[in-house]
Amino acid sequence: MNIEFMRFIDRCVGSLVCFIFSFINSLHSLFSKKQISIKKILFIELSEMGSTILGFPMFMEVKSGYPDADLHFLTFHKNRCAVDILSFFRTENIWTLNNDTLCSFLLNTIKLVKIYRKIGVDTVIIMEPFSRFTVIFSKLCGINRIVGFTAHNMEGLYMGNLLTHPVPFNSSIHMKDNYIALFRSLSITDISSFYIKQPVSNVDNFIPLWKTSKDSLDSIRQKLKKYHHTFNNNYKIILLKVGGGLLPTRKWPLDNFIALAKKMLSSENICICIVGLEEDEHDAKIIKEILNTSLCINLTGKTSINELMDLFNLADLLITNDGGPAHFASMTTIPSIVFFGPETPALFKPLSKNCYPLYSKFYCSPCLSVFNKRKTDCMDNVCIKNIQVETVFELALDILSKNS
Repeated sequence: MNIEFMRFIDRCVGSLVCFIFSFINSLHSLFSKKQISIKKILFIELSEMGSTILGFPMFMEVKSGYPDADLHFLTFHKNRCAVDILSFFRTENIWTLNNDTLCSFLLNTIKLVKIYRKIGVDTVIIMEPFSRFTVIFSKLCGINRIVGFTAHNMEGLYMGNLLTHPVPFNSSIHMKDNYIALFRSLSITDISSFYIKQPVSNVDNFIPLWKTSKDSLDSIRQKLKKYHHTFNNNYKIILLKVGGGLLPTRKWPLDNFIALAKKMLSSENICICIVGLEEDEHDAKIIKEILNTSLCINLTGKTSINELMDLFNLADLLITNDGGPAHFASMTTIPSIVFFGPETPALFKPLSKNCYPLYSKFYCSPCLSVFNKRKTDCMDNVCIKNIQVETVFELALDILSKNS
C-alpha cells in the first residue's frame, strides 16, 4: 500500500477506533483484564528495518530480565530480513504482515489476531512511536499489557487510553535508549505515571556480529569477478547505496555520488560497487553509464540479504544515505559514512564505532520526526545537498588510510 494512504487510514480511521476502544476501556468491560505474569512478549516494528537493529540492546535486556519468556516479533513481510539477520528470535516466532494491498493487509491482520489470541500473548512492546494501528491491533488480540510511546501532553497524536504502559517519547536521547525505556516501564508499579525516573544507563551498543565464512567470501569475490574480470584482492572495495527508500528526501544528490565516484576512481586499486534494492536500479544504471568503466559494478537487486552482509565484511567502506543498510552494516566490520539531514544522528546513528555520520545542523533540521509521522513539506533538501563531495572524499581517504 502507498505510504500516504496508510497514514490517512491511521489518522482518520485509527483515531475513531481508538476513541471507541478507549470508551470501552473506561467502562472496564469488554477489554478489562486482571494483570497476569509476563510469559509471552510480542515486539512490533512494522515499517523500519533500521529501527529493528537499534532495538537489539533492548531485546537483550528483555531476555535478561525475563529469561523464561517466549519472545515473538511482528514486522511487514518485506522487512523480515532485518529480523532474520539478528538471529535472536526463533524462526517460528517471527511473524509478518502483508501490506501489498488493503485486502491482503486486512485478511492477514485477522489471521494474526486469531493466532495471538490462541497462543496467549500477554505483553506487547510497540516500537513504532504513536502508531494507532498497532495499539488497536494489540487490543483486538486481547493482549493484557501494552507498552508504547506517548506524546504525553502534546496536542494531536491521539491514541486514547489504550496503552497500559504509556512511556513519554524523548527526542533528546538515542532511539536505542528510548527502546530501553519501554522495557524499563515493565518494572514500574505506580501505574499513574510511566516516567522512567532513572538516569540513562550506559548500556553497551552491543549488536551481534555477522560472521562470514571463507566459502562465502570466495563466493562474493566470484560474483565481483563476473562483472569485473580482472578483479583481485588488491582492490579496495567502496560500496555506494544511492537510494532513499520510502523517504526520498533523505537522498544525497545523484550528481554528488557520481562526482564522488569519479574522484575515488582516480586513486589506484579502487573498485566501486553500487548496492541496493531493485527500485535503486535506475539511479545505479545512470552512474554506471556515466562512469563507463568495469571498475564500477552495479549490484542493485542482485544480492540476497546474506550476500549483502557478506559483501559488507569483504568491502572496505560503505557510503550511504540514512536507512536500513547503514544499520545492517553496523553488524559487520565495514566502516561507513552515513548522510543525515532530514533526520538526526542524535536519534538514529547506527550502533557502530566505525560509523561516521555527516550532518549539516540547519535550523529546520530535522524535519522528519515521530511527531509528524516522518512527513515533511520540504521539496528541496538543502541540508543533505550541503554535504560537500570534497568533504566526503577526504573523509573516505582518511578512513581507507587508517584501515590499510
